[in-house]
Amino acid sequence: MPTFDGGHCFLTALLPIKTGEVVDNSGMACSPVHMVRDALAILPTAHQSPVTCTLPVDSPFTRDSKTHFARLAVIDNVIFNGRRTTPTLLDQSDRTIPQPLDQLPCPYLMVVIDFDAPRGIDAELRAYLENMWNTMRIDLEPVFTHCHGYAENAHTANNFANYIISCQLETTMPFNDYWSVPLKLPTISPGVLLGTLICSWAVVTAAVLAALIGLQWGAASAWSVAFILEVVVIAILALIPAAYVLYRLAMRRGAKPFPVAPNSDLPSILKALYLQRQLISFAIRMQGQNNAPLHAAFGEFLRQHKVHDPSGPTQAAGTILFKGIES
Repeated sequence: MPTFDGGHCFLTALLPIKTGEVVDNSGMACSPVHMVRDALAILPTAHQSPVTCTLPVDSPFTRDSKTHFARLAVIDNVIFNGRRTTPTLLDQSDRTIPQPLDQLPCPYLMVVIDFDAPRGIDAELRAYLENMWNTMRIDLEPVFTHCHGYAENAHTANNFANYIISCQLETTMPFNDYWSVPLKLPTISPGVLLGTLICSWAVVTAAVLAALIGLQWGAASAWSVAFILEVVVIAILALIPAAYVLYRLAMRRGAKPFPVAPNSDLPSILKALYLQRQLISFAIRMQGQNNAPLHAAFGEFLRQHKVHDPSGPTQAAGTILFKGIES
C-alpha cells in the first residue's frame, strides 16, 4: 500500500535530533532530546478525553480542515527482538557471544500525520506542509528546533516542506477504515493472466530460437536430436521471464491505491460523528411514539441538523464531548 491511499496522505517522517549539549530556559545544561520531550509534553493535545477537555487550548492541528490523526514521538533506539533464531542441533555456536545489534546513530523525532489528499499527488503533501508552517509554526517550532537541519533550512513555508519531505519514509501499511461498503479490489482476470503468460513466453522463445537458428543455419546437423533438445530446453526456460512479467503485472496492480471512500474527508467525518450523537438522543426521545409524530419529528430533525451540509451544525475538530448524550 502506498503513502497516498483512499483519498488520504499518510505522512511518515523521521527527523534526526541533535546530540550536543544545550542550555534550557533555567540556565541548566540539557540534552536536545530532553528539550524535545519537554516541548512535546506541553504541546496542547486534542480534547478527546475528560481530562484533556478541561485544557484551555486545543491542539494546533485542529486549525486546518484536513488532519484526521497526528502523532509526534521520540524514538531513542530500535527495539532488541532477541537473538536471530537458528536450529539448536545444527548451530553449536557459543550463545554467550553477542550477535551484532542494530543501533540508531541518534534519537529521532517521529512525525506521523493522516490528512485529506483526494488527488493522491505530491503537490497535496507540499501544500499541507506549507499550511502547517503558516498556521502552527509558533506551536511546533520548540519541537522541531532541536532537530538536525531545521534551524539552518526551515526559514520559509517552502523550505519547511522541503525539510520534512527530505526526512520522509514510504508508508507501506496505512490505516484507512472509512470504507463502509464492500470495496472492489484490483484483480487480474484468468484470461489476462493466461494471455500475458503465453505472449511473454512466445516472445522470449521466438527471439532466442531466431538467434539460435541463425547460428545453426546451413549446418548439416541443424535439425539434429541435440538441436531439438536445445529448442525444448529454451521453451522451458522461457517460462522464467514470462513468470517474471506476470509477477510484475500483479505487483503493479496490487500497488494501486484504493479509491476515495465516499464522504471520507474530515468535514464529512466530523458531521457524521455529530449526527451519530444527535440521532442517539433523538431515538431515545422518540421511544413509544406513533408513526405520525415520529415522522414529523424526524423531518424537523433533518431540517434542524442539515444532514447533507457538512458546514452546518457539526462537531468541532479534535473534540469529543463527555457531557453525555445531548437532549
